[in-house]
Amino acid sequence: FWVGIQFSHPLTYLGVIVLMARQQLALGLLMHDAAHSRLFKSKAWNDYVCQFLCSGPLFFSLYSYKHSHLKHHLNPLAPDD
Repeated sequence: FWVGIQFSHPLTYLGVIVLMARQQLALGLLMHDAAHSRLFKSKAWNDYVCQFLCSGPLFFSLYSYKHSHLKHHLNPLAPDD
């Protein structure tokens, strides 16, 4: 945000949008790994850290993502997948 504010130019805005989208994707990937309990050995730490540092900044709930995503693994490529 700071760079976009300091350097008011359409190309700067485009670059800032790309960088922010890249970071959001990275947080989403970490959230996906946390849904599979791969970030920490402790499930409690995994869920707590991911909710506040990965899912929270994306305005998403790890618990609702876990519920829908793990359902996807039960029956992949189904019509309602």
